[in-house]
Amino acid sequence: MILGPKGPATLIKNPGEQGCCSDVTKLAYGNSWSKGPFSCQSSTKGLSCTGSNGHGFFLSKAKVTAK
Repeated sequence: MILGPKGPATLIKNPGEQGCCSDVTKLAYGNSWSKGPFSCQSSTKGLSCTGSNGHGFFLSKAKVTAK
């Protein structure tokens, strides 16, 4: 997913091979994060991120949706 400061989130259906998670700080269940116009909330259901314009996305093991 790409979430920019304007417009809806964009789903990249085939991003190719992507590295993951080596030294990256993870957002534990029940925690939130925000910076600038963006905020994210992590739960056992998945990760939801929204920009101040109301657009965002939801990621889980079962689905990915843009809003």
